[in-house]
Amino acid sequence: MYFVITTYDQAGMPTATETVDLPTLRERLACAAAAGEHLHVHPHRQSQTRATPEEAGP
Repeated sequence: MYFVITTYDQAGMPTATETVDLPTLRERLACAAAAGEHLHVHPHRQSQTRATPEEAGP
């Protein structure tokens, strides 16, 4: 699963957005807590790929 992290500055304006996996999210949250960063995190829906003919069934 992937997550979108938006970082905010002290004025409350978004400064950066990145899409990360769960281990990276945990690392970023720990760093943000230590540094006093303001983050907004939400799940990122992975793009759905079309099924191959074998997966699509009859």
